Parts: sequence; structure tokens; C-alpha cells
Amino acid sequence: MEAPFKNKVAIVTSGSSGIGKSTALAFAKKGAIVNCASVAGHAMTVDGGFAAQYFLSLNIT
Repeated sequence: MEAPFKNKVAIVTSGSSGIGKSTALAFAKKGAIVNCASVAGHAMTVDGGFAAQYFLSLNIT
């Protein structure tokens, strides 16, 4: 698996659904350390592992 974002951090807002979730999963699949912030603090998984290493449940508006 190619990991162009290995040892890089991606910060994704609204990472529990929609475009934010798709973005977080895409970064995770490419090897990034993903930090998500969302009102709905749902954990995500990718290939049996956690997509988001850090998931904050908060309102960013």
C-alpha cells in the first residue's frame, strides 16, 4: 500500500459524516494520522483499524 501521507497529520472538521467522513477515510487509507472534530462523535474504522486516531466531539460553529 502506498502511504504518501505517512507521518503527516490531517485535521478534518465534520469528520463523522458526509464529505468530512470521506475526506478523513481517504487520508487514513493513505497513511495519515487523522484528527477529527464533529458534533456527532462517532468512531470510524477503515480496514478493521481506527481511521481517526483522535476524535473530538465538539461544536465548531
